[in-house]
Amino acid sequence: MDIEHLIALLTEVDPQNELPRRANTPLGDTFHERLRIVLDAIASVLVSKPRGEVIAVGMRSQQNGLGKKIILTLASNTDIPKKTYQHARNLINDLKKLGADFANYRKSTEQEIHTSQIKPQQSEPGRVDSPEIDERNLPPHLRQKIYLFRRRVLLFALPKIHQRLHKGYKPTKSSRGLTFVRIAEELDINSNGSVNILKECSMIINWMLHHLPNNSRLFPIEKEDYVVEGFPFERFLRKMSSISNNTDTLLQYTYSPHLYQKYLINTDIEVECLNCSQRAIQLPSPDKWCQIAEEILEAQGASSLLRDISETDKNIPGLHLQKSFKRRKTVKGWVHCECMLVLYLISNSRLGISALPYIGVSKLSCVACWEFFNALHKVDCMFYVRGSHSKAYFPWKFPDVEMNTAKLLESEKEKILKSFYSDLAATYTQRFKAKERLRRMSESSTGSTKPIPRDRWPAEKFRM
Repeated sequence: MDIEHLIALLTEVDPQNELPRRANTPLGDTFHERLRIVLDAIASVLVSKPRGEVIAVGMRSQQNGLGKKIILTLASNTDIPKKTYQHARNLINDLKKLGADFANYRKSTEQEIHTSQIKPQQSEPGRVDSPEIDERNLPPHLRQKIYLFRRRVLLFALPKIHQRLHKGYKPTKSSRGLTFVRIAEELDINSNGSVNILKECSMIINWMLHHLPNNSRLFPIEKEDYVVEGFPFERFLRKMSSISNNTDTLLQYTYSPHLYQKYLINTDIEVECLNCSQRAIQLPSPDKWCQIAEEILEAQGASSLLRDISETDKNIPGLHLQKSFKRRKTVKGWVHCECMLVLYLISNSRLGISALPYIGVSKLSCVACWEFFNALHKVDCMFYVRGSHSKAYFPWKFPDVEMNTAKLLESEKEKILKSFYSDLAATYTQRFKAKERLRRMSESSTGSTKPIPRDRWPAEKFRM
């Protein structure tokens, strides 16, 4: 069994109507539940490259007498740049200072913090429970420090923000940012509050485009076609606001008296980076990809799916891979950052160093990384990530060297490998079935190759 070849074949069968996979398993500790959100926020604000950068953050803790030590470990799908490492250190120092400033502010104003104000059982996903910050009530010197912290985060992330603004949108042959502005301009400002918010957002987005290197029931019915026909309002705004939202999460963390007492005061926080290097992945000869797919499907009892596919058919398994890696015997691939980091934490935990059983990642994990974490659960290595977008990427390097370093027993490695391969093979079979079902429907009398006649949405509506 070659897992890397299986993952390569998975890139040819896109997930059909699969929802993102989410980790709903509680960590069992209230503080751990809050810290998982903080780690995701730290990972998010450390991304600066316009494309292809993923950051993972793990956390270990040690008690040294009265003092505490926390080690934040950073990993990436490539190497961590020196500027990212230094930025992480600067952010941690800023957060510690802000935490002390908030504590002094509460003390000076004799603000009483009651346990009843914090209700972890009623918290919403994605929020850090603590007394809410209202910057309008803070003294000027604290507001200035918060402003400087936000500025540091946003300036570092500018290349990524710029990329999100100018990312192309095919229906309009323009950028997503400009498309959003043009659509918002046509909305009636007097219709309802939600539209007013969208128009205000468009003013900000428009300013950003020129100056930077809620409720569906309330949406006006006459404008619903804009949503149905094209532009992803929610996704665009969620991505554009993610840096700001994650900055708020970190500020909320420093403002929480409970988290401050447990994780900031009298605590030495270090930042370290894992080194990553590309390693070779052996490729089969071009004519072998289809044979590998056949073996996978046959083992899953689904070999009949290949009966109607001829050797000249464009749907033959591995055809895209044949073209992509023609005349190549190897390709270099990175071990994805969350897999590398989790095995590093497992290695340390077996030496008695406590680790938070959660890894913050700047974006949802690919399907291979998600299933690798599930396979680790089979040997009681209970670590979690936020979720998976269900897509597969190749090259994807299996972390064989890192598994050896993690001091896993041979029986454990065999169990992980078997579970990992089995689950990915089942996913490949399921997606291949769905792909073939759609193909056969399109070629049958019930699924005409001609599009269903309908009124076309005027292209002028999207003209810039």
